Amino acid sequence: MALGALIAGLGALAVLACTSGDEGSRRPQGEKPAEGTGGLLEVGEEEENEIIEVGVGEINPDPHAFPADPLLAEGISPAETEVFADPEQFSPGVCVHEPHLSDANGVGALFPMNWLRPRFRWTGAGDETLWEIRWSASSQMNDLRAYTRNTEWLLPKETWEKIASGVVDEITVTVRGHGPSGITGMRGTFRITPALAGGSMVFWGTSSSVVESGSSRLYGFTMGDEAVADVLGAEDVNITGIVKGDGRDLRGETEGSYVPGIAAGAPQCVGCHVGTPDGLTMAFTDNYPWNMAIASIDEGQRGAIPDYVSTGGQELMKMPFLGTAAMLPKPWLEDGDRTMITTMGRRTSPVPHIYVNYGYGDPPTVEPTVHDLIWIDLQATGPTPTPMPAPEGVTAPWGDGDYSGWPRDEARQERQDAYLAAQGAGWDVLYTDPAGSISNPVSSRDGTRLAYTVSESSVDGHPDWHNNTADIKVLSLTGPRSAGTSTALAGASDPGFLEYYPAFSPDDAFIAFTRAPAPSNKSRCRQGVDECDNRALDLGENPDGPYYNRKGEIFVVPSTGGTPHRLRANDPVACGGEVSPGVLNSWPKWSSKVREYEGKNYYFVIFSSARAYAGQFNLEHTDYTPPIETKSSHLYMSVVEHDPATGELVSYAPIYLWNQNFLATGPDSYEELTTANLTPVWEDFSIPAVPPVIVVR
Repeated sequence: MALGALIAGLGALAVLACTSGDEGSRRPQGEKPAEGTGGLLEVGEEEENEIIEVGVGEINPDPHAFPADPLLAEGISPAETEVFADPEQFSPGVCVHEPHLSDANGVGALFPMNWLRPRFRWTGAGDETLWEIRWSASSQMNDLRAYTRNTEWLLPKETWEKIASGVVDEITVTVRGHGPSGITGMRGTFRITPALAGGSMVFWGTSSSVVESGSSRLYGFTMGDEAVADVLGAEDVNITGIVKGDGRDLRGETEGSYVPGIAAGAPQCVGCHVGTPDGLTMAFTDNYPWNMAIASIDEGQRGAIPDYVSTGGQELMKMPFLGTAAMLPKPWLEDGDRTMITTMGRRTSPVPHIYVNYGYGDPPTVEPTVHDLIWIDLQATGPTPTPMPAPEGVTAPWGDGDYSGWPRDEARQERQDAYLAAQGAGWDVLYTDPAGSISNPVSSRDGTRLAYTVSESSVDGHPDWHNNTADIKVLSLTGPRSAGTSTALAGASDPGFLEYYPAFSPDDAFIAFTRAPAPSNKSRCRQGVDECDNRALDLGENPDGPYYNRKGEIFVVPSTGGTPHRLRANDPVACGGEVSPGVLNSWPKWSSKVREYEGKNYYFVIFSSARAYAGQFNLEHTDYTPPIETKSSHLYMSVVEHDPATGELVSYAPIYLWNQNFLATGPDSYEELTTANLTPVWEDFSIPAVPPVIVVR
């Protein structure tokens, strides 16, 4: 079963199973992704980006923010644009994919003033040869008019900066194309808010559904960056001595755990990550057997183990069958507490143990499927590392023949005994939920509550695809290492739905989560284990459990319970032919700040979605991958507006993060990324600065 679980972890689509890598899959440097006002994709020098701490940007109402002169792409004459003289002349036939304008599903996007400038991307009837992008607003003396022959256009940066600070009323956009059949077009609206989005985002990008050297790593950016920075890869992390799930050999020494290009005992992935409250380091879950690690993302210190993590703390994170991490922000920042909260596979039968065992006279144990909450002291005084003996050439002392592995079995037992002896001082069980297996714990900002998912099983520290239930519960804490009571979160614990991946808002007022309908076929099993194959089953209308569920949608509920609010951002553009549920919306995370403007609070939520985007590709299955969606996902952001006086929540259409397609490789260079981008986190991280890569002149 250990080998089967390993291959399952490798083969599962990597939204939840961690993978690692080096550079991802990229196109050659220098290709231009968009055309604006006749300019090319260029790279220029500019001051470094810094985390924005102010709440509202400076508003400078300007009736001339929209330029009077048309913006003409190279080779287009003013005379050619006269076919668009009547702004009301067009028939249907155009679909605007970016930005998300108002449509039959609801309001358009709400752009923070300091957000990435809008990129326009659309499709037409097919015979158009000239395009007009027209903006109008009641506050403006002129219409903004831009003309191009392409179906993609990027607003000039200096124009966006002027508009973002000068236009706060609704903007109407009309995209029209002229061809032999006449003029086609589409019209919709969006808005800009002075409420500033703050912090930095770090996400996981992968080009493969299996763990391979060079297939994935962490990338990040700060508000307004037009490309992403390389943040962390497995090969950057200064950790060694990671062992297999049976505790006997270094991971990577034997067939089944070996990944070409990665040294035995070294980290193999950095996929499932969470930042420490100081923003300087990233804790992550490694590849099978799902140990953990922590490493710096601060520029100049990348991959270094923080000084406060002791040798004992490092060793405890090497225990197998752990889950995702959570730290308690207030105790961490104000009290210097260095406790990591995570989950651990329950291993108490037939006797307490750490490693799985399949013989040699000991009671047999198997991989755990149920996880409990545990705490780990990152400053623990023990255990000390157990040396790994040479793998061969030793005769067993009991005299019944040559058994070359005996010293390693002895070392395995010594290491396991040390882990068990450390329980109570270096780590311990924080909470066991009688309802099932705990996964994906997250902390409130004040450190007094944990939200988590409870389901039937979580082999790799996440709710399994074959589960039929998943609910959000909230656990009160009486201290960083002591728990009170756990309560099902009203509005996120409906037995008719799967609710999972919770996240507290920056003021602890709300919890965002993913919700999907309960599975149609309850007989699904763990793919690839014991000859289980779900691909032969009739999975029905709702085929998935709480893992990469194609029917997933993002909801928000008060953190004390209440009526869930479905985000408008779940919906793809109405004209694109896709609908939600059905585009795999998942893994919501809030920004690090909540902003107040004119009596309303503004929240910012990032999430992943497999809705169609330019460059989307398929991540292929293996025999150990459940029959989940193969489409790659990308990142989207939505603004949530809350009126404290009335309690009303309003959410807006999503904003596609087009900068996730470009990796800054220096002040004068970039490369295009072709990766599935998942598991974002949004905090005040200290990440490498991103130069202003894309400058349309």
